[in-house]
Amino acid sequence: LFEDHAFTTMCSAFMKFFYSPFRAVFTRSEDYVESLERLGLPRDRTVSLMPGFDNEMFHTRFADRESWAGYQGVSPGSVKVLYVGRVSVEKNLPLLTAVWKGVAKRVRSAGAAAELIVVGDGPYRETMERELRGLGAHFLGFKHGEELSRIYASSDLFVFPSVTDTLGQVVMESQGSGLPVLVTDRGGPKEVVRDGTTGYVLSPDDQEAWVSHIVDLVTDDAKRRGMGAAAHEFMQTYSIRNSFEHFWDVHVQAWHEHLAARGIEPRGPAQVHRTRPRPDREPVGNAG
Repeated sequence: LFEDHAFTTMCSAFMKFFYSPFRAVFTRSEDYVESLERLGLPRDRTVSLMPGFDNEMFHTRFADRESWAGYQGVSPGSVKVLYVGRVSVEKNLPLLTAVWKGVAKRVRSAGAAAELIVVGDGPYRETMERELRGLGAHFLGFKHGEELSRIYASSDLFVFPSVTDTLGQVVMESQGSGLPVLVTDRGGPKEVVRDGTTGYVLSPDDQEAWVSHIVDLVTDDAKRRGMGAAAHEFMQTYSIRNSFEHFWDVHVQAWHEHLAARGIEPRGPAQVHRTRPRPDREPVGNAG
């Protein structure tokens, strides 16, 4: 982040020193397993944790299109393109700013109505608001609890241009709420998106692709709703329960390895999963 070679080297050396004694080190995504390996950590001790989100809190049942009337300047009838997260450069929001300018122009030419809804705050907000003034962009600030759930479920599609996130919790929350998503092909978010089915995985260097895919989803109601329904169904595998069972299994295995190294036989077998379960099936949790 600071582009300081000495600081990077120092941090890398400390991380290797700190994590070396552990039998298992969790990462948020498969993408970051390689990053830890480059630090010198053995690949067989690095575990990609099964992602999980609150699929009760972020759900299609919170949809309420009329609630948009409660936000000044927002039209209840337009297609809502949503971003949730820190409003900062490291989230690659300059890309979204440039993309939305193109989207607003094309949507207007097509006779459609679309608005960009930005939830969150950060140092880039002032610049982004200035750049998108008059282009149907609305900045709602921080939102929490049921209001946030309602905003998700009452929107139409989700955009997340970050290239630095290890996973992107909001990508799961939005899909659970029934929204197709657009993410980059860098970092962890792409691992919780079925490209072409629940959303699109796009290069952050291809601005035109972002504009075209957003416009396509804004103007094609059937495709947008079909992908949103697929996204909601897909995300039900990623429950907090399933994530915890994988988390627990890995700890049980690490404990049994610790006992075995001291010649102690664990009491009762445990079926564990050191690797992350595939998202298209239920993981088995049996910590015996």
